[in-house]
Amino acid sequence: KNGKLLKDEYAYLTAFAPSMTSMLEYYEPDRDFRLFTKMEPIWRRAAEMQLNGDFYPLYVSDGEWYAVQFDVPEEKTGFIQVIRNADAKSTAIDVKPFIRADEKYVFTNALTNEEKRADGAGLDTGLSFYSSARRGEIWFYKSEVKEI
Repeated sequence: KNGKLLKDEYAYLTAFAPSMTSMLEYYEPDRDFRLFTKMEPIWRRAAEMQLNGDFYPLYVSDGEWYAVQFDVPEEKTGFIQVIRNADAKSTAIDVKPFIRADEKYVFTNALTNEEKRADGAGLDTGLSFYSSARRGEIWFYKSEVKEI
């Protein structure tokens, strides 16, 4: 608005890339600094996986939704990122991530710290995401081999 960029979680999530640069000027409001200190560690964690992980495009739909996964099999970690654009008409999507059926997963929402657990075999039908307009989510996960 008025020639200024809108700064919020969504703006950061849509810009995540290994080489993202974020800058705050001394005159920026405190809320921008608080947002930066919240998002910068999330970005650093994601960037490491983007550089070292396997990329899986999960969902792209005419500019409404975007979902990707980066999986680092050597470390049994990764993340799923889902973005709902402001003009999206649908409020939910289903994605089928790359999952190893013989492992169990712990997913953590990096923005809310919400945690979900699931067996890989139970995830073969996919995951559903629900979101209000102009929202994004990033779920980091860790997997481990199920005990027999």
